[in-house]
Amino acid sequence: INQSYWSYFDYIDGVHFKGGNVELDSASSYVAKFTKEIIKYPKKNISKEFKYFSKEDYEIIVWMEKNRKKLNNIFGRKISTLIKNNLLGIIYLFRTLKKLYKFKSKKQVIHLDLHPHNIIMKDSKVNGVLDIDSCVTGNYMTSLSYSALKLCKQCVISMGNNSAGRISNRFLRNLERKFKLKKNDLSNFYIFAMSEVLRRLIYMFKISIKHKDYKWNRMIPVQINHINECAIFFKKPF
Repeated sequence: INQSYWSYFDYIDGVHFKGGNVELDSASSYVAKFTKEIIKYPKKNISKEFKYFSKEDYEIIVWMEKNRKKLNNIFGRKISTLIKNNLLGIIYLFRTLKKLYKFKSKKQVIHLDLHPHNIIMKDSKVNGVLDIDSCVTGNYMTSLSYSALKLCKQCVISMGNNSAGRISNRFLRNLERKFKLKKNDLSNFYIFAMSEVLRRLIYMFKISIKHKDYKWNRMIPVQINHINECAIFFKKPF
């Protein structure tokens, strides 16, 4: 419609995932079961796939480090200050994770945006998921780890910061049982979650710098906060 793409689906009754122990258990079990089913879908029917740790992405963050004075005009003073304070750390993570990321992992169909607003609850149980357009081909670990990050964060908002360790342990152990994760998969959650965080963050940098499209600038602080949250929820391998 008017050169815009729209998708229509059946209405799903319920509310967004808000957190809490009962919702946490239901969501972790559902994400595991949903992912197990969707990876069976023929990947030839899904054309979208994202690149991680590309040369272009690296050039963007290196350019930003060399041109710090220009960032205020692109991102505004408040967000550019946040970026500058974290830029060296972002470059370090990019270089480090590029060596650890599993490039040759099997590509399957995954939902890459199973965050709280895309998981609909009814009577504290999952009643359905939204945004099927976010299905891409990739590694199921990217889907599971990024979803765990977003859902665990929402639970911390609901239950308090002092419960972060218990929340992530409960979520991951339930996910491990329901999905039947492979040996050492849990130890790689940090790598995959952080890789997706960096991909999204650098994409936001890129479209602002190269295309003067600033619509995602407001989400940059969220993704930068995810850098610290990954270290809180998942075991850091380095």
